[in-house]
Amino acid sequence: MEKNAQKSGVRVLQQFHSGLERTFLWVVDADSAHSIEDLMARTAGRFNTIKIVPLITFQGIIERCRQIEE
Repeated sequence: MEKNAQKSGVRVLQQFHSGLERTFLWVVDADSAHSIEDLMARTAGRFNTIKIVPLITFQGIIERCRQIEE
């Protein structure tokens, strides 16, 4: 997995699993959703449904709001 992540330009930060939901949740860092899509096509996308959700930290939201106010 790490080798494929490096090829795709993705850094895997955390991996979680919910047995009750039958869901895996990975927190990754990448320059684009396309990089993540490439990684998933090489690995987990072969046998699972993939949902990519771009996120920003709460602090990032605060900083963006401050920029709007200026």
